[in-house]
Formats: sequence, structure tokens, C-alpha cells
Amino acid sequence: MGIVGRFVRKWIIKRLLFRNPIVFAVAWVVSRLHRGRRLAKAVPFGTYYGGERIGADFLDRRDLVDRTAPTPDGVVADLDRFARETGPDTGSKSGTDPSEPSDPFDPDVVHPAIRACCERTATQHAVRRVRWRRGLRLMGRLVARIAGGLGQFSMSGRDRGFHPVAERFVAIGRPDEDPREDVRGWVRTDDGGEVVSLGLYGTHVQSDENHSRDREDDETASERFLNAAFPLPGATLSVVARPRHVPDRSSGLLGRVGGWIGRRMAVGGSGEGASKTGLEWTTAAPGHPGVYLRLPAIALKLPLSVRVRLTSTPSRDGDEVSVATEVRLYGLRLLRVDHRVASA
Repeated sequence: MGIVGRFVRKWIIKRLLFRNPIVFAVAWVVSRLHRGRRLAKAVPFGTYYGGERIGADFLDRRDLVDRTAPTPDGVVADLDRFARETGPDTGSKSGTDPSEPSDPFDPDVVHPAIRACCERTATQHAVRRVRWRRGLRLMGRLVARIAGGLGQFSMSGRDRGFHPVAERFVAIGRPDEDPREDVRGWVRTDDGGEVVSLGLYGTHVQSDENHSRDREDDETASERFLNAAFPLPGATLSVVARPRHVPDRSSGLLGRVGGWIGRRMAVGGSGEGASKTGLEWTTAAPGHPGVYLRLPAIALKLPLSVRVRLTSTPSRDGDEVSVATEVRLYGLRLLRVDHRVASA
């Protein structure tokens, strides 16, 4: 193995990487495409390809709206469906060692305002602010111009403060063609009429491969994920996220205790008057979570991660919800989108 190891280090890396970077890049892309094919078999994708421009009327143009079905109220129908007793702890080093602390999720200990933000989103009023990482604002202006032309993911390349966001939910009428469950359309536009995001949100269940076949029907042997599909020209961007507890700003002592201890305090204290927790949807977790690009022939998992953290903020009119969305590339934060959400 020593000879083989030296061959790999000296010949493959030195000659292929440093002397032929283009060949190395092509080999890397091919390997990612091969891995994407394997992932596509395990992850149920919602396939919604767009034309040259998406636009706020995409769902109506494609005749995807079911006008006879009840209009959905929120991003998810019921947060209770995401409850789990055990699971890999995303805060641990390995994340898959069963001997390490588990990471349960109990929707009953999530702050009521945060839960309402997920289940009754249509009754909320939101404003948002886009902040690109310092040094990337020029790229942000370029992305904003491209996004404006595509009619999807409109964002500003500069810090402009908070601006209102209009939201619309619709029922989707093609359940047989979409492998996900509870699919609903969510169209968000800014004060200029541009599409902030147009996504078809659903859920799917991943069975735990570590359980034996005779326990496949056990609720503890599976986990539910949020699965959102965003149409793009000739492709679909899919974001698969997992919920987890985070310390809440208005929860007193819990707000100053972080990590696994803070989550344990929140989940364990489910009695009356106990501190409530915040909520985070993250793609940085073992299993299905991730950001995928679905093309007509293949699916590719992108080196991007998305984290959406919801925490409550007391105000004169009741509890508001602060939503911080971060997009990272290989762990480097590219931009952060802040929302303030309150009952309409």
C-alpha cells in the first residue's frame, strides 16, 4: 500500500491537479455527477422545470393550481409530523455515532409564535433585509441582476434595510406526479413586484437503514424532512431540511445556554411554564438533507448549505419572530437574509 499511496500522492495529485487543473476539474465534476445519480434514487424530488423566466404567475401558467382544494395556511401542515424521539446529533463531531447524545425534536416545546409562523404563515406579515458578506457585494449585484431576469430569487446586492414581502399560498393539483407529501405552492414577492422566491413545499420520510426490516413500520424507524422545490430554467433547485431545537431569545436562562445542554433543558422541560425553544431548519445534517440541482437526466448535490433559524422577539403587539436565513458555500457564508414576522 505504501507504493500505491506514494503513486497516488505524487502522480495523481501533483501531475493531474497542479499541471492539468482543467482535467482535474472535469474528473471532479464527473465524480459529483455519478454521486448525484446515486442520491437521486434515495431522495424524492419534485420536478418542476421552468422556461426562460419563472415569474409570479408560473404556477398559473403551468396549470398547477388546484382551485377546488382548500388553500394551505402555512409552509407545513402540522409541525407534529416532524417529531422524533432520537436521531444523530448534528452538533457532535461524527454525527452518526449511536453512543453520542441523541437529538430529539418535540414540537410541543417550540415557541407558539414560531410554530404559528410555520403552520399559519398566511396570517403573518413579513419584512426582509438582504445582506451579502463583505467583499461579495459586487457579486451580489450581479446575482441580483441575473435573478431579476429569471424571475426567481430576487435579492438586492446592497444593504437597503427592511422591506415588505407579499405572500400567497396555493393548493397544488398534481399529487400523482410528485413523490412528496403535503405539497403546496408558496409565492413571495417584494415591494417592487419581483419574485423573492417561488417554491413548492412538501415533505418526505426517510427510513432509518440502521433498523431491521421487522421494525420498518415503527414510527421511530423513520424521519420526516421538509422538501422544497424551486423551479429554474430547465432545472429544479431542491432544498431538503431537517428541524432541530435552538435556544430562543425570549426564554430567559435558556437563551444563555447553548449547544446540546440547552436543547436538553428545553426538550426536558415540557411542563407548564417551561421555557420554549426556537426552531432551525438546516441542510447540514446526516442523511437526506442538502441542496440539490435536479436536471432532466441527473441530480447533483451542490456544495451549498442553508440554515433558517427562527427565534421569538417580544414586542408591544405580541411576540414577533426573527428569521435568519444563511447560505453557505463550503462553509463560507455568502449572504444572510433577515425577516421580521408578526401577526397581520
